[in-house]
Amino acid sequence: MMNIDLQLIVSLIAAAGLGSIFTVLIRDRLLHKRENEKRVFEEKKEAFIGLLKAYHVSAVEPSEKNAKEFGYWQLRCELVASDRVRKAVQKMIDTSGDKNPDRPQVYLDFLDSLREDLGITARK
Repeated sequence: MMNIDLQLIVSLIAAAGLGSIFTVLIRDRLLHKRENEKRVFEEKKEAFIGLLKAYHVSAVEPSEKNAKEFGYWQLRCELVASDRVRKAVQKMIDTSGDKNPDRPQVYLDFLDSLREDLGITARK
């Protein structure tokens, strides 16, 4: 943090005019925003991929250990995901089982919520 502040001060001193000062400030703000957006995207992506893997493993090999692993990734999603994703995850849990007629649509809604939260194009 100190290094960035020092760079900003040096840049401001070296700036020839008011326009240059504003340019430096705006550039610094946009860079910080871009870095934050990238970090948030990576955190969400990691949580969603972990959840999908844990969901698959717990469906293929049901066990207490795999259920706990799924619960861990569900909690990670609670920390970073949108409300829509959290609700979709809960609906996936509530409709688990092959015989639930709502399951295919719930699954598609779940995937759409993940895509939307990551800013990836939803299915058509």
